[in-house]
Amino acid sequence: MLFVTSLTLLTLFILSEFTLAGASDVESSSSLDGNGALFSTSFANVSGSYSIPELGFNISLPGGWSGLDLTSIVMVSPTGINPKTGVLNPSGDQDEVYLIIARSKVPEIMGMADHNVSNYELYMRKTAESIGCKVLSDKFVKLNGMNVEKLLQRCGPPVEGKSITYTLSSEKYIIFVGLKGPTLAFDHNLEKFNEAVLTIKIENQTNIKSTVKLK
Repeated sequence: MLFVTSLTLLTLFILSEFTLAGASDVESSSSLDGNGALFSTSFANVSGSYSIPELGFNISLPGGWSGLDLTSIVMVSPTGINPKTGVLNPSGDQDEVYLIIARSKVPEIMGMADHNVSNYELYMRKTAESIGCKVLSDKFVKLNGMNVEKLLQRCGPPVEGKSITYTLSSEKYIIFVGLKGPTLAFDHNLEKFNEAVLTIKIENQTNIKSTVKLK
């Protein structure tokens, strides 16, 4: 690999490796005191819209979707998420999907100086393959006048699924907005996700390609 970036790894982690069971692990670890005893931990409920005031970020979520704000990661779904277990509330096959919003400080890219788009895309494909996924499309595009990265993947088996993410930057932060789920649910909810994405606004947004230092 020509270079390694924590940004790329975090992107793929969120889209392909982060599961609702992982969310349960986050809550469980937060619910243990020094003696291993359980105590109450609460997360803010999210519905309607979500904002990150310090980054000037705002998005209108799909109507009726709700979930939890785990501080650095937000998860919402058509039927909501159980705050005690971190898993989807009971839902039909078409609703087994979740929308993820995450943020991270802009990482430093390490390695060779000749970073360019083709090298970056090759690295993304190989990294995806290493975790059992395939990059279907990886492009730098315009979204609401903003320069962003749009990544579409297919993962599986054992469960065949798809994921899509938009990676945006605001000053010293990267923001990920993604949708992930089994193929049936993903395809059924993609239009609603796209409508939500079109409502994204970021003050002081920066060019994602420049942020990851690509020529």
